[in-house]
Amino acid sequence: AAASVDDVDLGGPPCQGFSVHRIKNTGVDDPRNKLILSYFRFVKCLLPKVFLMENVPGLLWPRHRDFLRDFLHESRAAGYRVLGPTPLDARNYGIPQRRKRIFILGIRADAHFDETVWPPAPTHGDARAREQDPSLIAWVSAAAVFEQSGPKDDENDLHMNHSPNLVETFKSTPLNGGSRRESGRLLPCHDGHNGHSDVYGRIDPSIPGPTMTTACINPSKGRFVHPTEPHGITVRQAA
Repeated sequence: AAASVDDVDLGGPPCQGFSVHRIKNTGVDDPRNKLILSYFRFVKCLLPKVFLMENVPGLLWPRHRDFLRDFLHESRAAGYRVLGPTPLDARNYGIPQRRKRIFILGIRADAHFDETVWPPAPTHGDARAREQDPSLIAWVSAAAVFEQSGPKDDENDLHMNHSPNLVETFKSTPLNGGSRRESGRLLPCHDGHNGHSDVYGRIDPSIPGPTMTTACINPSKGRFVHPTEPHGITVRQAA
């Protein structure tokens, strides 16, 4: 049966303050963190049969426990039984990108819900499972997507204008997932620092892509170099 508008309230409050990329204690006082509680104000107003809230794994870090504790308290006080927080990865459900997120499912006390269906069983396997059962492969080839020609005047299909040095760096970055280190992009800030190795790396079209963030057109923000060309991806290609 189709769900009516008052059955489900889906929400993904801004997550930047909870991001695992925030080092040390940065993000603790980010005012956007309070928006998970603002989201629940809608739940209390609409009183849907079910609500589903999504956020980044960093929500579970000890530094943010007060926000999570308050959210769970508000949920139970409003008469919802809570399942989660539950970690899920979008690539296990047919989305061609690695996207790990935390989900909290709330069920109104008078609503019937079969709790055995939560969390949902994966519909797509990991690399080992795909090798054993080719029928699990449902990824659209990233190479084919990137090579599709769209309208020439598509304002969303423009990539960043990189400096000549960066273009040369990207030209030397190996295909199929070459990394910053392999590209020779070594800056003083990288000395003695092994983290963020995906920065300036190429997208590997043979596997699910990286998490598409709000800065995914900028190769300095992650593995966002075009699979074959010496530049970052466009908004259209990210989509």
